[in-house]
Amino acid sequence: MPRYIRVADIPAIFSELQGKGSETPYQLNEWQQRWCKFTDEPEKGAAVLSYRWRIRGRNENVEDYKRWLADCGNEGYAVYDLRDGDVSADWSLADGHSLQIEVATWLLWLHTQRLAEYAWVDQMCVPQDADLEEKMSHIKDSPAIYAAGHVYVLIAPVVDYSTGRIMNAEAARAIVNQYNDEMNAYRSARFLGRSAVKALLVNNSYMRRVWTIQEAMAAKRLSVWPLKGEGEVNSYQSIYVVDWPEFNAWNSHPVLAPLYLKFGDEAIHNFYEGDYTEIIRVLREHPSDGIGHLAMISKDLMFMTMDRNSLINDLKKADTAARRAFVVLNNHQIQSARSFLPEDRVLALVPLVDYAEWKEATKGVPGRHLVQASVAWAYGIMESQMATWKWSIRVYNSPDCKARGLGLLEPRRNLGNSTSIYGTTPNWELQIPIEGGTLLLTPPPPHPDPVVTAYLETSPAEPREVRVMAALVMPHPGQAKYWGGGPWTSIRDVLQTDEVFRLSVQWGLEPWRNPALGLDAERSAVVVISGGGLEHPAMIILGLKAGEEEPTTGQVMEVVDVSTHLLPALLEGLRAASLDTLNAPITAVSTGIVPPPPEPPSEPSTLGAAWQLVPPPAPEEMEQANAAAAPAEGAGKEEDPEVAPTTPKEAPAGMEPDSTVEQDSGTSPDKSDGVTATPSALTSRTTSARPASAAKVPSERPPSAAAAAAADSPPAALAGGSKITADSAEAEPEPEAPAPPPGATIQKGIEVPGIPNSGVEVAAGAKYAGQAQVVQGAAGPCRGCTVM
Repeated sequence: MPRYIRVADIPAIFSELQGKGSETPYQLNEWQQRWCKFTDEPEKGAAVLSYRWRIRGRNENVEDYKRWLADCGNEGYAVYDLRDGDVSADWSLADGHSLQIEVATWLLWLHTQRLAEYAWVDQMCVPQDADLEEKMSHIKDSPAIYAAGHVYVLIAPVVDYSTGRIMNAEAARAIVNQYNDEMNAYRSARFLGRSAVKALLVNNSYMRRVWTIQEAMAAKRLSVWPLKGEGEVNSYQSIYVVDWPEFNAWNSHPVLAPLYLKFGDEAIHNFYEGDYTEIIRVLREHPSDGIGHLAMISKDLMFMTMDRNSLINDLKKADTAARRAFVVLNNHQIQSARSFLPEDRVLALVPLVDYAEWKEATKGVPGRHLVQASVAWAYGIMESQMATWKWSIRVYNSPDCKARGLGLLEPRRNLGNSTSIYGTTPNWELQIPIEGGTLLLTPPPPHPDPVVTAYLETSPAEPREVRVMAALVMPHPGQAKYWGGGPWTSIRDVLQTDEVFRLSVQWGLEPWRNPALGLDAERSAVVVISGGGLEHPAMIILGLKAGEEEPTTGQVMEVVDVSTHLLPALLEGLRAASLDTLNAPITAVSTGIVPPPPEPPSEPSTLGAAWQLVPPPAPEEMEQANAAAAPAEGAGKEEDPEVAPTTPKEAPAGMEPDSTVEQDSGTSPDKSDGVTATPSALTSRTTSARPASAAKVPSERPPSAAAAAAADSPPAALAGGSKITADSAEAEPEPEAPAPPPGATIQKGIEVPGIPNSGVEVAAGAKYAGQAQVVQGAAGPCRGCTVM
């Protein structure tokens, strides 16, 4: 049942939020019960937001945002004016709360221009404290919501979270000018500097976010805001970001290529997550490879949009559901696109195959099963209805997921532990024979997690006996030095296919080079199998244990189906490009999902390190840090000192920290500045317009939905009188947690036992959420978020 906020209520909503600091009451069901309209069908003509979540910098304000917008106009963008329309607007209401500045300003702009009666913003219309089943129902509604409304693509500013300020053209140009000598030696500073300044103004992470692909595909009417663009927004080119000559120059810079080999470069990693802070720091410090970092962000203004543009165009050209299924399942975005939860990559893209049929096929499927049921449905359509195809990725295992067993080679995307069903057997091992041998694949034993077992029992299967056609040692497909060509290009050619094959295999396996996995970054094993009831031969690609000259064990990274008629050519091509032949059997191993896995709806995010409460620094440490901190634009006095890191508790590589507690956010709404904080026409609403479970609970301090559901379970106590409640009535009450010291802050790190997570995930700027004081009794930002 979709929810919408009334545009007429926006000033009152922001007035109520004034002074809430980092609290996010609008993400909770209780708040949405008061402010949202509930509908049975999507609201036609509603203003619907497509954007990238991020944490609001502590010094962001509407005046700096207006300056940023004016600077964008001066740099060549067409921009909207932030001026009053039919209704006067108090633009200062964009400040004083945690909602990111561009979202708040857009809502005020809608109000003053009277462009819509209703608006849909996911974090204000999807309850983040709902259980898994309700969240999945909102996910299923999302394509219809975007199709019915006027979609606004929201372009965000670059924020330097070390100062908490929005970047402006003066600050960006000061950074770029440091590299005038390097730019002049390569091309010219005048030629390259323009795109570099733009790259430090406009946050381009929108184009990497997987949900925005669904939004662009589903939208019937679409605009870019506050930088102007209309129609199909497959890339940033409609708003004139960078020219081809500039892109080609930056993309060919000789210092750029080595950066791709720096797997653990924090600045680059954070940049790809939408946080520019570390890369701004690196650029200001001007290291020897600083020009490479400048090239990286400048060429990506166009490169990431080209990548997205290719996927969207391929989907639009596909004239059948089977062809769209092939595009979705085999584009590298389903493995590598940015998302809060890794499973979002499936749930955002698979419905694009055929939304109505997908919704019908997954009706009644439990939320925990939805990811794998969606993949199986799409693969079945492609396999049965697509007359000809040369290859397809059957199995993909993320290195962040511990489920790496072969099972019976069921099609799957194991992206996170909580939704993996196939290949999850704990401590799984299987010996794969050398070429000419027979490999026996058997159904897994009952899993310690009854949820997994119940799913597997819905489709019982017989063992498969397959023939090993080749067993080879190959160059690692994810090795960055092969991106421009190399041995896997020759495999592409023998399969008579296009570049999508090489990119999908290589980019999907690039994260497997992470040294923390203990795997060989240069070599992999490839085993080709056939028969045993498989419709097509399959190529099993395994990561090899580092340091073994003669491979003995491997972990399944990917399984690729190949059309039967291409098998001879594939075998010939693999042997020609191989490094060696496997002369002894190799044992495939998998840690599996060790029981007991977290039960929905209390399972934590599967992406990103946990956040924790840590003690504040000692006074002398604070004085030293403040003395060392360099002031920036008057923000120096507000810089928080660094917090000494706590000793991390080690967890198995690739396993997510466990967290099953949630802070109660119950606070009563305020009225301020003379604006009545009451939704318009609230008295005219009736409970019949809402589900029975949506009835408001009258209370001085209304409980969260989770607290209401767990009313019969005794809450565990936390310091300051706040409560930790179970996520559902069935959940067991949590043990008491030690009281955090006064003034404790949120800091990223490994979870400390007994200290609750804030739930902040990888929203851009999340690392710097620790610069705000913890509000006792308030849910952390994005706690258990469902992000679309």
